[in-house]
Amino acid sequence: MTEIVLISLVILAIFLVQTENLRNAVIVNSVFGMGMSFVFLLYGATDVAVAQAVISTVISTIIFIVALQQYQVYDIFCRLNEGEKGDTLYRNSSRRHIIDLVYEYCKLESLSPRLTYTNETRREIIENHIYELIVEQKPDGTVVFVGHSENLKLPLLKTFVEENLNDGEELEVDYVDIESYDDIQKTQGGVKDV
Repeated sequence: MTEIVLISLVILAIFLVQTENLRNAVIVNSVFGMGMSFVFLLYGATDVAVAQAVISTVISTIIFIVALQQYQVYDIFCRLNEGEKGDTLYRNSSRRHIIDLVYEYCKLESLSPRLTYTNETRREIIENHIYELIVEQKPDGTVVFVGHSENLKLPLLKTFVEENLNDGEELEVDYVDIESYDDIQKTQGGVKDV
């Protein structure tokens, strides 16, 4: 019986380390703590088992869940233009300042930005990824924010970025709603969807 419980704990520990979803990790950690308290019971250490159950299973789980409520990832996809490779071009381009402003906004809103540079088309990003913001650049240099209309932070982000552009900077930031993007693209020439 003890061997089965110990092997199960090793499997749980491996799963805990390998899981990518933080909420699942909290649940597995709680089950692992309960398993450890059961092992202490098997070895006759009831006082340690109770302490393990209370601390590892209950208190730490509550603390992790409260901490996860404060942790919000803001997924940003930056589309590379034709011929661009990697993020080094972003560091040397005018888009970098816009991305820095997005990072600053995320810091003010207690968001954790996760930036991904990609050669995927806008449609591929929309269909295959979870995202809050897609950053594109038109041939004329205008930076375009693409996002869902339900994203309440996007208009605030647009306002923040527009208010903090450098004097003399020739960048524009357009809020583009995905549902109306095709109409805007037809009337304004839009971003090329490769």
